[in-house]
Amino acid sequence: MISADERTSIQARRRRLVDQVMRLRPYRSAARVFWIVDNGSSHRGEAAARRLRGRYPNLILVHIPVHAS
Repeated sequence: MISADERTSIQARRRRLVDQVMRLRPYRSAARVFWIVDNGSSHRGEAAARRLRGRYPNLILVHIPVHAS
């Protein structure tokens, strides 16, 4: 079981990583940047995709199939 604090810190670390990468060239000026992720609870579903697209309009979140996680 993952507590809310642990989940928040995982999301915060992931957000920092995405911020670091998306500030770099060529990612910040690319037409599209694909992030391939598993179906972990902190980045699963449409809400995660919307959250990231809100920060980075050129970011496209791609989830691997559930059975591949």
